[in-house]
Amino acid sequence: MNLESTQRSVQTQKSTSEDEASSRSRALLSVMEDLQAERESLKAEIQRRCETEAALRQSEHRTALIIETALDGVITVNDSGHITGWNDQAAVIFGWSREQASGMRISEIILLDEAESRPGSDSGDHLHAGRSDLLNRRIERTAIRSDGSRFPAELSMSVLPLDAGFEFSCFVRDITNRKNAERLQLEMQAELERRVIERTQELERANERLRNSNEELQQFAYVASHDLQTPLRGIMGFAQFLESDYTPNLDEQGLEYINRIVASAKRMQTLIQDLLKFSRVQSLASELTPVWLDKPLSAAVAVLESEMEKCSVELISEDLPRVLADAAQIEQLFRNLIENSIKYRHPERRPQIRVSAILEGDRWTISIADNGIGIDPKHFKRIFEIFKRLHAEGEYSGNGIGLAVCRRIVLRHGGRIWADESDVGALIKFTLHSPKSLSSESQPSKSVHADEDQ
Repeated sequence: MNLESTQRSVQTQKSTSEDEASSRSRALLSVMEDLQAERESLKAEIQRRCETEAALRQSEHRTALIIETALDGVITVNDSGHITGWNDQAAVIFGWSREQASGMRISEIILLDEAESRPGSDSGDHLHAGRSDLLNRRIERTAIRSDGSRFPAELSMSVLPLDAGFEFSCFVRDITNRKNAERLQLEMQAELERRVIERTQELERANERLRNSNEELQQFAYVASHDLQTPLRGIMGFAQFLESDYTPNLDEQGLEYINRIVASAKRMQTLIQDLLKFSRVQSLASELTPVWLDKPLSAAVAVLESEMEKCSVELISEDLPRVLADAAQIEQLFRNLIENSIKYRHPERRPQIRVSAILEGDRWTISIADNGIGIDPKHFKRIFEIFKRLHAEGEYSGNGIGLAVCRRIVLRHGGRIWADESDVGALIKFTLHSPKSLSSESQPSKSVHADEDQ
């Protein structure tokens, strides 16, 4: 009985020991797994830190490389104003090496306060993070090289916060060339302004002399033309007396001489009258006012009505605008141009004249086209010169002053006149200013014929 009880007790203790061993084994295994997980986490953290340190070193290397290869001088300054960093370009600009510049005061090489003119002053002592008016903007200051020479510099400063305090980064650029260019530009501008003033004064004096000369010339032309007509009348009168009273005493040659005297005197009288017309373009000019062009055109047609009827001329007027003009002179302009078209009409065609206008900018271009014999392009400029004729006197009448008067009238209005190429006949164009405050609307179009009531 006791043996059986002892065996059961031993068996129970053995079972308990096995349970405890199993439990301890599981606990040990769990601890080992935790340690393995901790080891893996630590290994990963070490790897991550190594990568971070490598990236940091690479970033620092890149930053240092950027600073060293920068085209501007890069300087770092501590909060007491002493230089702690100095790149290669700073050495080029100032002439001090990195070792020589280290520990120098920023105020020894840059006059931060322009009120201070001596290097090494306390002008740099007022730098404080977020408080200095020198920070975070581009400013121009005087800088000092190692040889004592001074030069203009462009400076920008910013704060670099640190764990213990702060530093300043300074970017410095030598702007000597830019300042020289600016100074040269100012000098050139001043010289240009001086020359412009001198030239303007010269032009004003020349214009004044030209105005005086024109006035004197116009007065001379008027007086001379007027005074010349008196002796001409005498010559023509006495020549006619000879012809009427002494014809029986003159042979055929004598009568021919008298006819030549009378014809020359009449031609001279016509030239003088044309010269008077030419001079009166300025002397009898009126103020420019808004004028509908159809009115002076109608007035010109009324004067030429009989001649236009005789030649069966058809005048077609398209929409004509309102312009700034001297109405009397524009009437004379139209009259001269229409007379030219009639004079140089084509013998095998019914004369047709077309007047039109087109707005170009603030000016109207007026065109007068005909179907006559036309103008050789090589004579386009010559026809507007005074007393210039393209034909012999026997072919066409006139003294070659009509288009010269037209040119003078248009110039007086601030425009220009020219001959243009045309498939048929002649084409004359001229420009007149449009009144800015007026509408550019035109009068109703109409076709004017020589046989119509004007």
